[in-house]
Amino acid sequence: MLSRMCFCFFKEDKAVVCLARIAAFLTTLAMGLPGAAAADNGRRPAGSSGVRWGQVRVLDLETAVKIALAGNPTLAAAAARVDQAGERVNEARAACWPRVGLDVGVSRVELSETARNAPPGIFAEDPEDYYNANLRATWVLFDGFSRKFRKLSARYGLDTSLAGQKEAHRLLLSSVAATYFSAQLAKQNIVIAGADEKFNERQLADAQSRYRAGTGSLSDVLNFRIRLNAARANRIAARAQLDVTLIGLAALLGRPDSRLPAHVELAPMADPLHDEFSRPDADALAEAALSVRPDVIQRKMEVKNAEVRVKIARSGYYPRVVLAGSLDGKRTDGPAFGKDDFGNSLSVNLSYDLFTGGARSAGLRRAKAALREALHRLEQTRLTVKSEVKQAAATLLSAQEKLALERANLEMVRRQRDLVEKGYRAGQESLVRLNEAQKELVAARGRLAVATAAVHRAWYALLAATGQILAYFSR
Repeated sequence: MLSRMCFCFFKEDKAVVCLARIAAFLTTLAMGLPGAAAADNGRRPAGSSGVRWGQVRVLDLETAVKIALAGNPTLAAAAARVDQAGERVNEARAACWPRVGLDVGVSRVELSETARNAPPGIFAEDPEDYYNANLRATWVLFDGFSRKFRKLSARYGLDTSLAGQKEAHRLLLSSVAATYFSAQLAKQNIVIAGADEKFNERQLADAQSRYRAGTGSLSDVLNFRIRLNAARANRIAARAQLDVTLIGLAALLGRPDSRLPAHVELAPMADPLHDEFSRPDADALAEAALSVRPDVIQRKMEVKNAEVRVKIARSGYYPRVVLAGSLDGKRTDGPAFGKDDFGNSLSVNLSYDLFTGGARSAGLRRAKAALREALHRLEQTRLTVKSEVKQAAATLLSAQEKLALERANLEMVRRQRDLVEKGYRAGQESLVRLNEAQKELVAARGRLAVATAAVHRAWYALLAATGQILAYFSR
């Protein structure tokens, strides 16, 4: 479009046409180069995991993570922030190039009655058409290194956004893992309540048979009926807890209706893997996390950006040197410009603010205060990371010990219940004792499920606290 406008006005002179082509080329170059310089920065478009809900039948943790990384709106927002930061880098780069502009216009002047009655020769014809064209270029040669530091600041801003994107990934993975194992625990509680329900159904049938035969009591029948109803109530409560937890999981996975598809079934809770029984070195992990955690990297980039902002503020104490040139054309006989209709100018301008009312010094002090704030935020983040890692390590160690105890305890409680059941059938144990044994077995199974889920959650919480969860799910 720009080149066509130039040819419209310069078509009668080859030299000026050549100048217009050069100007158009420089304008296109200045407009296109920053976009061409945009880096991909390793970003992957959202929704590129390749996992489709129609292909999922059993939802395990790895599949849930893949779906969450592809469809979670929080990650999409983080990716958009990275895109914004990348374009700010391009904007900063553009300041290093000349600015080329073109102005064209036509005006029609009709004189007033007074001007028409003026002495001849003073005014031009009435009315008159005036055509003008102006091609101008400016280039900042020196600005106290402000452009250099602004490019560096934009680059640090991009690095900060990339670290923020990874931090959003880390938090999302941690939330998905915690919610997933909470859902598995609720599902396991349904299984436990179902087993208790079947046990009491079996005992109720036996008590009814003995009551009809005259060898049992009505109180035994009522007892097992009450216990059966209690087991069913526990199963209903566990089902409700599972439904609520799955709603939260579906939201993390980016489901618009916060519901998992009807054909998708949650995988049963498995025993912890060998790695989950490792004994973490809290101090070593805390130190390693300082170089891996995205939020720490984010704070470091903020400190570097604040340092650069101080240098940008100092650039205001330097003069500004600008190279400017223009090609001006004016004529009244029509738009067919020739070389005789053009004049040109070339200048080098230096400007320096002698007094700004304290604005420069205030801006410098503000930048230094922002740097101090960034340093304090970095130190606070480091302390928080160390605390989170050590707490997660302590929680994992405790969960591992408790799981070992609950496993051993369940075996003893199951054996005890079986012995009491045999004794009750033989008339050697009371109904009260059988109730207690069954109740203790159900409680032991529940405690084992809670302990198993606790080890899973503690392990992934430690991975999240150390920042290793990103690499763990990238394997």
